[in-house]
Amino acid sequence: MSFPQLFQYGQDEYRGVKGWLLFFCITLTIVSPLITLGSLASGCSAASRLADRLPALMTATVIDSVLAVLVMTLGIFAGVSLWTVKPNAVSVAKLYLIVLPVYSVLEVALFLAILPPRVSDALTSRGTLLVLRSLCYAGLWFAYLSRSKRVKATYSEWEGDGTEYNGSEYIGLNLSRPAPRDPARDAPPQQPKTGAVEPVNQADPISEEKTGQSSELP
Repeated sequence: MSFPQLFQYGQDEYRGVKGWLLFFCITLTIVSPLITLGSLASGCSAASRLADRLPALMTATVIDSVLAVLVMTLGIFAGVSLWTVKPNAVSVAKLYLIVLPVYSVLEVALFLAILPPRVSDALTSRGTLLVLRSLCYAGLWFAYLSRSKRVKATYSEWEGDGTEYNGSEYIGLNLSRPAPRDPARDAPPQQPKTGAVEPVNQADPISEEKTGQSSELP
């Protein structure tokens, strides 16, 4: 087995949505949406009970719900793209992992801005833990998408990193392409330069002179 075939076999070994990559897809498309919907339901229920005393709480809850649904939709789209190996799937998933902690910071800041001081003090520690958890979650999965061999082998064709694999040849290493031409090496040999060849039919001056003298004799 040649080196290109060995390399192709190594690529095929990691190719496919399996292992931790499959777990991440399930988390994005099933687990996270269920958790988000449950949190939204409990949050809206609590805000409706306190709507008489804190009217702004219901407004903040509605804004937070809209943002949460948008982030959840992006996560589902990223998970489906990864699961079905769509173009730019890894880029969409990384975008989701950037948006997630940003949303967590905005969520905490939103509720701290509308709640009274005595309530916001208790929410600060809980909000800090929520932001840290989001940062850790996003950081770990972002590092996985950036370093995983399975991710590179599965999505390299779509991510445009120069390691396309089309079944019969491996283009990333240029193993099937001819070597670049060297102009100095491939140039045809030059013919040696020679001096001008004297015409064969050129008349000899001496012979012409003798011929002229002989013709003048009586």
